Amino acid sequence: MTSLPPFDGAIQQLKALLAEHAASAGIVWIFREDLACWRRRFYVKTPLPEENPVLVRSLYESDPARNFGVQLSTACRMGERVCCYIWRPATPEEAELSWVSGLKLSVPSDLQAARKVKREFIWTALLGLQKLSRLPQPFSGLIMSRQDVTFHLGTKRAAGA
Repeated sequence: MTSLPPFDGAIQQLKALLAEHAASAGIVWIFREDLACWRRRFYVKTPLPEENPVLVRSLYESDPARNFGVQLSTACRMGERVCCYIWRPATPEEAELSWVSGLKLSVPSDLQAARKVKREFIWTALLGLQKLSRLPQPFSGLIMSRQDVTFHLGTKRAAGA
């Protein structure tokens, strides 16, 4: 079991790390459904769901008895904000392979700018193009989906009930 700082303390550490890298301290939380990559450019579907920060906090604080660590990372810039995501290993082996123990913060030295996508038909087209691309997708396997998180949280609540 790994000890984690309180969620608000972890966010302050992430913001401090962002400031060291000359990045904005304004953060937004994204999940797999919110990010697309095509032709080495990032796209973020906006507006982002209001539930994103709530899900991130819930996942961070969930099931401390089986906590193998948490990774808070950045994916890209979106205007003045930085798009961040959370990842929790499911097993001790997964934590060891990814070098996650306790709180792991990750900020690349060069954050790529993302383009906002507001129109549903453009977003759908981008997802289709992304699927057709034969290039490996950045962050594949790292950025969790909202469905994965809600399943994880629901499973933990059901197990504790």
